[in-house]
Amino acid sequence: MDSDHVRWQWYSSYRQTYLERDLLNIRSIEHIPDFNRLLSLVALRTAQLLNLSDFSRETGLPFTTLRRYMNLLEVTYQIYFIRPYFSHPGKRWIKTPKLYFNDTGMTCYLIGAYDWNALENQANVGPMVETWVASELLKLISLKGDQFKLYFWRTQTGREVDFLIERAGRFIAIEVKWGHNINESEMKNLKRLAEELKDKLLFIVVLYSGKELIPSNPKTVAIPFPTFFGT
Repeated sequence: MDSDHVRWQWYSSYRQTYLERDLLNIRSIEHIPDFNRLLSLVALRTAQLLNLSDFSRETGLPFTTLRRYMNLLEVTYQIYFIRPYFSHPGKRWIKTPKLYFNDTGMTCYLIGAYDWNALENQANVGPMVETWVASELLKLISLKGDQFKLYFWRTQTGREVDFLIERAGRFIAIEVKWGHNINESEMKNLKRLAEELKDKLLFIVVLYSGKELIPSNPKTVAIPFPTFFGT
């Protein structure tokens, strides 16, 4: 039996035992097919802005049930949210967060991406890589206790930078690019962020699929994924 088959069998068993049986014991789930449909939809929307209206429309779940199911997924560590950064702390809780599935392997299983080609055909490589990076960053940050906070940055016009790590009012920006080259046009949002944060922005890291460490200015460097995470 090949390793891929064993892996997908494990995810199938996990879904049946934990996501269905155990969650039923924790809290009432009226209709398993609706819950499973929500699971797959949440996995498909990982690394995107949370949109409960879309979830409600596409699953047919009423808002009250949907919110309960989403809360259940969060408290059982299946999903988590990253808040946008704003200079006024209260706004971080008003603006829409980004949704992430906690396990990239389970995410691929739920959306039916059983190999890399399937993931590319579904145009989900970017969100999946971002989901993995988010998970790795949270692991690193957790080692520092409450010293560091993880946000993303987004303007009202839709300009976005994937991650902002904050410590004592100073920031490191991290942008994820699934490509072997970095184009100047892909740096526009980072430049806009630098204009807003000014001296508060200490450094910019662009994570990419290339093999070389490429500094573009004293505060900006492109780093291969394995180099950054030590894998």
